[in-house]
Amino acid sequence: MLKARKALVLSSGEYVEPLARLASAIPDAKRLAKLLSRANVGDFEVRTVLNPSLVEAQVAITDLLARAAGTELDLIYLSGHGVKDAYNRFHIALPETDPARLPATSLSGRFIREQIADTASRLLIVILDTCFAGAFAQGLLAKSFSPAAGLPSELIDEERGHV
Repeated sequence: MLKARKALVLSSGEYVEPLARLASAIPDAKRLAKLLSRANVGDFEVRTVLNPSLVEAQVAITDLLARAAGTELDLIYLSGHGVKDAYNRFHIALPETDPARLPATSLSGRFIREQIADTASRLLIVILDTCFAGAFAQGLLAKSFSPAAGLPSELIDEERGHV
């Protein structure tokens, strides 16, 4: 039987200069994946992608969100170095990321937001465990409803259940 909850845990901890290695990123991601998959905790069907290439990261996100149905809970956890480009746009660094070539070598917040906008998922949680995660919200269209005190309204699409 397929589970009604699906999660993608995507984490990068190995980088090329000048980005520093993140020693805890991969172990933390593995622990979270294990926790989410436990029946008495999250009961998610979890796909874990560690130190992916840009294409691997994009395909993993696309696969989860393109296959989502409106009746299931979907969760995406992304961890690693969060970086901003010269225009203050958010990117997630990957092992191959060259800070001088962010658009071509990193996972852009724009790509992630486009996939979120196109998904049929009506219940979606995105967790960004990165520096500069607040820059991700730029360009998101939001509803005026705010379900939790202090949660930035630009992170909420209440009609579709996205946070």
